[in-house]
Amino acid sequence: MSSPRKENILIADDDKIIVDLFRFVLERDGHINVAGNGVEALAIIKEKYCKLIICDVHMPLMDGLSFYHECVKRFPNITKRFLFTTGSLSSERRNFFEEHDLQYFYKPLDVNKFKETSRKIISS
Repeated sequence: MSSPRKENILIADDDKIIVDLFRFVLERDGHINVAGNGVEALAIIKEKYCKLIICDVHMPLMDGLSFYHECVKRFPNITKRFLFTTGSLSSERRNFFEEHDLQYFYKPLDVNKFKETSRKIISS
């Protein structure tokens, strides 16, 4: 009897503590891939299909919103796989998330709700 296929999950965040938390919360839900910035994350997306993309907004080299725009240019159907996190939720950023119908969490986040939302994206 074979085990169920595990999906790839990408965590794009430059904060090691946050990455470790997300990895711990989601390690049973898929294969975890980590990028410390949007440039590294884009390289991973080009190489493998990630069912869930958890993306911080503030990252060096390429921020989360720029990474999102680059992904959408290359893979127009990728939008529903994103789950953004941010420690600073300006009205412009909130409007962007809402206009594009994107899932997001403001830090500090509710870990149970984060896990539930992540699993919904993976199972969709």
